Amino acid sequence: MILFCLIMMLNIRNAKFLMGKVFGVDALKPVVVPDNVVDDFDGVGKVFLGVMDGFGYNRLPAYVKGHDGFLSELVGKGVLKPFTSQFPAKTSTSLTSIITGFTPTEHGVVGYQMFSREYGCVFSTLDMKPVYGYSSEVEIAEDYARRLKPWMPVLEERRVGTLVVTKGSIVGSGLSRVIHAGQGTVPYSLESEMFVKCKRVLEKPDPVFLVLFYSEIDTLEHRFGPYSEEVTAEIESFEFLLKNFFGKLSHITKRETMIRLTADHGVCETRRTRYVKDFPEVAGNLRLPPVGDSRTAFLFGGAK
Repeated sequence: MILFCLIMMLNIRNAKFLMGKVFGVDALKPVVVPDNVVDDFDGVGKVFLGVMDGFGYNRLPAYVKGHDGFLSELVGKGVLKPFTSQFPAKTSTSLTSIITGFTPTEHGVVGYQMFSREYGCVFSTLDMKPVYGYSSEVEIAEDYARRLKPWMPVLEERRVGTLVVTKGSIVGSGLSRVIHAGQGTVPYSLESEMFVKCKRVLEKPDPVFLVLFYSEIDTLEHRFGPYSEEVTAEIESFEFLLKNFFGKLSHITKRETMIRLTADHGVCETRRTRYVKDFPEVAGNLRLPPVGDSRTAFLFGGAK
């Protein structure tokens, strides 16, 4: 009965609460999501959540406007809602919010790189390893995994299977060990392979919440810009694979599956670059180099 596309959400951390509504799990659905966000889920026993890294809400209409293809069809037939990302709008911060249901101030992953007094270093939130300073006694990923618990095991307790399909190269990485702790992961090497594996999961008869993480659009956006020909070509490739994937699902699977597509964050054009080193009155008062990322820098000043 249902094959709908929900692209973006009111806030990405609310994936937890929406799944509580869909699967009828009271423990996951405090009243934070308006009833009119997604109401038509009668008969849904499976949910496919595709997280497209960097394919933000502003980029989608720009693409659909010039391409009368499968994404345009999904937008027309489904539900399109603008949800906000977290601040900072980074992959590590946003994915942690999606998987835990926490805000950045609650889960503590705030940016690409972070300075920690506790660990005595600056560390990468993707690798969960020091990049400036040294901390040989502390396993950062294990510490975060002990503090942060994904919400998907609650579905498992209600006999709803959960799986994460993600790039094989990041399975077992620092962040993956935090947000995928205690969950089943299915690695893939190529984009064509990822949809084959998603199809196999959805075609099984049991209820399931399946998450796909796809990162290639973001990779090209950082190199060429979000509206570049290279990025548009990658979106076209993803759109083709998505259409082929949907077309091969059985009628029964389509009828009982809700399709939700979202981004973890968007990417915008920047026309001016400023370097902290070019402002000696600022750089000269820093205790350590800027951390965070180039769009959201955290500066730690020395005591006067």
